[in-house]
Amino acid sequence: MKVLVTGGCGFIGSHVVDAYVDAGYEVMVADKKKVHTFPYKNVGATYFQIDLTDSKKVSELINEIEPDVINHHAANISLSKSIEKPLYDAKNNTTAIINLLESARKFGVQKFIFASSAGALYSKDSKLPFTEKTPTNPISPYGVSKLASEHYIKVYASLYGLKYVILRYSNVYGPRQNSKLKPVVSVFIESLIQDKQPTIHNKGDQTRDFLYVEDIKSANVLALNYNENECFNIASETENSIWETYKIIERILKKNLEPKFREKMVKEQHRSYISNKKAKKKLGWKPRHTLRNGLIKTIEWYEKN
Repeated sequence: MKVLVTGGCGFIGSHVVDAYVDAGYEVMVADKKKVHTFPYKNVGATYFQIDLTDSKKVSELINEIEPDVINHHAANISLSKSIEKPLYDAKNNTTAIINLLESARKFGVQKFIFASSAGALYSKDSKLPFTEKTPTNPISPYGVSKLASEHYIKVYASLYGLKYVILRYSNVYGPRQNSKLKPVVSVFIESLIQDKQPTIHNKGDQTRDFLYVEDIKSANVLALNYNENECFNIASETENSIWETYKIIERILKKNLEPKFREKMVKEQHRSYISNKKAKKKLGWKPRHTLRNGLIKTIEWYEKN
């Protein structure tokens, strides 16, 4: 099976590439990064540098490599940037997926796997934990673009018979995550390793469903061979506050640094607690790492790198 992974030079995408290569698939990567400088390049995959917002180049690539499956991870992943630059977010998220779906239609791609977002889609007023049936009500342009992408996929499935699996991730953390995008886990770890006072936004009582990136890999491998059109939450089904998570990292690193607290103006979910029961039952997936276990492995990687 030939699989094209878009965004395969990104944090999550690069781990998915590794999983597919290890599973014995023929893997190709499409990314706008300069792939020859990518430090985690997998020698078992073939890389193409491409801007997915360029419809002509996308069409030429899909026609040339003829993948059986497209696994789409390329995206603007910054919620705050989507608010500051909504057109940038729409172009990189919505335009890109339309280009890929059009090429999939024209050149006979059999299946489309999409990395969506659980935390950015569900209504803040809904009952916890969020399930796949929870009403979707994005509160950011990023969430809107992810939800629109899901709808485009379903329309192409209805019109042209494209098979799909949508994976709605919770808050993923782990090795290779870029701290410049301000994900709390990597920011906390880097700050504490360098003995710098970290910043916690608001009171730190906001909660997230943190998921170790290794657990994402198995979900994407299972999705390749899942034969129904379906949407799954891929989450730990645990709820941890930002403050609680910080204290776990602090204890693992044997540090004692009082963080700064600062009000964050960007509107985000206050609580995020996401059910994974459907993925367990139908996809046969479940997370293997506790938060503490995943944080220990992540910290080990940061200390080495």
